[in-house]
Amino acid sequence: MKSGHTQEKETVSTKFSCLSVQLSCVVDLIIKTGVQDELDDNPISPHFYEALDEEVAELLEDASRRAEANERKTVMPQDL
Repeated sequence: MKSGHTQEKETVSTKFSCLSVQLSCVVDLIIKTGVQDELDDNPISPHFYEALDEEVAELLEDASRRAEANERKTVMPQDL
């Protein structure tokens, strides 16, 4: 059986590997406290963060594709 410390390292390593391969892996792309600050008068469901994270991931993928389609490596505001 692996120690908790070893499992933790593997989990972090796997998460970063997924990020480098594709954005569709489970990765927190948003900062929850920033969302809470913006929606300070509204309670926020935990499921909201998951859905928002998926929307952000899709937005980033689309922006990346647009930059590549315009023969750029740099993603710019007009790619959103």
